[in-house]
Amino acid sequence: MADGLLKTAGLTRQGEVEWHSAHDLTATHTVSTEAGRAWLNVSETGQEAALSAHLGACHPGLLPPVLAADPARCALLTLDGGELLDSASDPQAWIQALERLAGFQRSADAAALVGLGALGLPLTEMAERVDALLGETAALQTWGLAAETLTTLQDARSRIRAAFSDLHGHGLPNLPAHGDAHPRNALYSPARGALRFDWSEAASAAHPFMDAGWFLAFALHPGREGLPVRQAVPDLPQRLVTAYLRVLGAPDAAPLLWRALPLALLHRAAVYDRTFRTWTGTVPGVRPNYTPYYLRLAAREVARLT
Repeated sequence: MADGLLKTAGLTRQGEVEWHSAHDLTATHTVSTEAGRAWLNVSETGQEAALSAHLGACHPGLLPPVLAADPARCALLTLDGGELLDSASDPQAWIQALERLAGFQRSADAAALVGLGALGLPLTEMAERVDALLGETAALQTWGLAAETLTTLQDARSRIRAAFSDLHGHGLPNLPAHGDAHPRNALYSPARGALRFDWSEAASAAHPFMDAGWFLAFALHPGREGLPVRQAVPDLPQRLVTAYLRVLGAPDAAPLLWRALPLALLHRAAVYDRTFRTWTGTVPGVRPNYTPYYLRLAAREVARLT
C-alpha cells in the first residue's frame, strides 16, 4: 500500500516500512522517501483520509502536507510535520497551535465537512447528552468508574447544566471542530510551525470551547507540570487563552473558557460513550477506555464551576 500511495505523490520508498503503533481503530507506520520521512495511517474508516485531503487543500499550513489520501482503502500518507508539541519549550509554538485552531474554526467550510461525514455536535445537544449520561448510574458503573468519581460528577450535575446554559447564552456559534485537539495531536517544527494531525474526529459543528477546553485541560493537568514549556513560562495559561480568544474574536470570554474545561471533557466522554458503549473489537469484552478517562478528568475539573 505504501508504494502505491508514494507513486501517486511521485515519490519512492527508501528502506523498509517501519511499524509505529496499532490497535483496533488505526495502524501507523513510517517510511523514508527522497522528500523526507512520511507517515502512513490506515484507519477503521476512510473518513480521516477524506477529511485530511480536503483540509490539506483548503487550509495550507493547518496540517502536515498530504502526499496521498485513499478513503476507499482508509489510508492516508503525509509528510512528517515535526516533533510533538509537548516537547516544545517555546511558548510561541503553543500559542500558534491555538491561534491556528481558532483560525480553522472560524474559516472552515462546515457544509463541506458534513459532506465528508463529519458529525454535528452542537452545544445544546451535547449538554443534553452529558446530562443524560450523568443520570445513567448503571451505565457509568459498567465503565468501571470509581464511586467517588461518580459521586463528584453527579453532585455537580446542576452546576454542569448551568455552565452549559451560560456558555450557550454568551452567543458564540457552533463552528467546525478538530474534535480531539489536545497537544499530542499537534506538531511543531521551525519550518512549518504548529500543525494539527488526527482529523478522524473532526466535527462540522461544535462549540469552539470544546476543542480549546480539551487542549487547556490536557496541557495544564498537574501531571504535566514537567513539560518544558510549563517550566519555562509560568504565565502560559493566560497567554494561551488571550491568544486563542483574540483570533476567535471573543476577547471577553476568558471566564467562560476556563469554566468550559470540565464541559469539554464531559463532551468528549459523552461522544465516546455513544461510540463505544456496545462496541465489540478483536478481544471480546474489551472496549476502549476513553469514556472513563474523560470522566475522571472532568471530576478533577468540576471545581471550576463553583
